[in-house]
Amino acid sequence: EDGIASGITIGIGPVLHYGQEWTKGQVIQDIIEGNKVICLAITEPTAGSDVSGIQTTARKAVVNGEPGFIVRGTKKWITNSVFADYYTTLVKTVDENGKDLGTSMLLIEKHESVVVRKIPTAYSITAGTGLISFEDTFVPERNLLGKIGQGFQITMHNFNFERWGICAMTISRSRRVIEECFLWAMQRKAFGKRLIEQPVIRQTLGGMIAAHQACWADFERLTYKYQNMDR
Repeated sequence: EDGIASGITIGIGPVLHYGQEWTKGQVIQDIIEGNKVICLAITEPTAGSDVSGIQTTARKAVVNGEPGFIVRGTKKWITNSVFADYYTTLVKTVDENGKDLGTSMLLIEKHESVVVRKIPTAYSITAGTGLISFEDTFVPERNLLGKIGQGFQITMHNFNFERWGICAMTISRSRRVIEECFLWAMQRKAFGKRLIEQPVIRQTLGGMIAAHQACWADFERLTYKYQNMDR
C-alpha cells in the first residue's frame, strides 16, 4: 500500500500532466498496468521543505549527438526509490557554461549511473525508502517534464494533489478506526455489561465521531474549492 498509494501516486502526477506525448503512452501505461514503478525524488540531505534549496544539478549537454542533461546530485528519504524504474526528479538546471536556468523536472530512467541505497527506517519496509545518487546520469531532452525553469511550479501543483490525497486517506482510515471501536464496544463485556452501555465509553465514541465529522466537512469544502476555484 505504501509503494502504490504513496510512491506511485505522487510520482506519476508530473508525468501525467506535464510529460511529453511519448510518456503518456509508454511510461504511464507501464506504470498503471503494474509493469513499472515510479517515485518522486525531491528531498535532499540539505533540502526538505525548502524546495528552492535543492543542489542536484542538471547541466545541458549533447551526448552522442543527442541533446539532454547530465545530472549529478543526491536525493534522500525517497519513497519507492529502492524498487523504482523511473524517478520524477526536481533539479537545478544550468546551461553548458554553468548559467542558472532555474529549477526543472526530469523523468529519469533506471540506469547503472543511478545508485540507490536502502535507508533502514522504523516505518514500513514496503515504502522502499532510499538514498539516490545520480552520478553524471545522462537524461535525454525528451524526458523534460514541462519547460526548463518550470520545476518549482510543477512541484507545487503536484504537492496540492499529494496533500489532498493524504487528507483523504487519513480521514477515511480514521473512520475505519471508529467503526472498529464501535464493533468492539458492542461485543466486549466488562463489569457485567457491554462497553457500549458504559456512559464514559459512549462519551468517548461521541467525541471521536464529532471530531471526525468536523474534519470530513472541512475536507469536502476544501475539495469543492479545489475543483471549482479560479485557476
